[in-house]
Amino acid sequence: TPTGLALDSAARVLYVADSGNHVVRVVPVDTSTVSSRTILGVAGQNALLGGDGPAANARLDNPTALELARDQSLVIADTSNNRVLRLDRSSNVVHTIIGDGSASSAGTGRPSRVFPVHAPAGLAFDDFDNLYVTSHDTVRLVTPGPSGFADGDGSVFTIYGAPPRDRFPMSVTHCLSGIHVAPDAKVYVLDACQGFLIALERR
Repeated sequence: TPTGLALDSAARVLYVADSGNHVVRVVPVDTSTVSSRTILGVAGQNALLGGDGPAANARLDNPTALELARDQSLVIADTSNNRVLRLDRSSNVVHTIIGDGSASSAGTGRPSRVFPVHAPAGLAFDDFDNLYVTSHDTVRLVTPGPSGFADGDGSVFTIYGAPPRDRFPMSVTHCLSGIHVAPDAKVYVLDACQGFLIALERR
């Protein structure tokens, strides 16, 4: 069940979120023979392990979306584990950006790694390296840490879906999935259950 893709045009490889097998695979795109290898997770093993540590120890549960950061680290929506991870490809170490494993999107503050996110399913960066994460019924924004990229040390804010959720469409939102940051700074979000495309505009 492949659900997410990220293309590294410089390295000429395609990263694939293989949701059904609970792994992330990498596929070279310039070879005449299709081949892949697993870089995160173990096929057929879904677990909540290795949020911070060697990639070899990490286990995923239904990874859904992938995004490449400006520093070329790979960001993974580990959806059923309710967390977003960052794979440092130079050191092959995994870090938690946001998510403590609980199915909630409550609270704001820093560091983002200690705050929950509920079933993250969409990832996108803006030009300032802010990371946008869709959850079950909210959009969370994670700012860069002191390192200059989303590493778990930045702040987290809820920019859509914060309580009291009494205004439409927030009042009926419960399946946020894909997300895109447009050049005009609008943020477009899909609600897969309602069939909505929601536009968020900064004011």
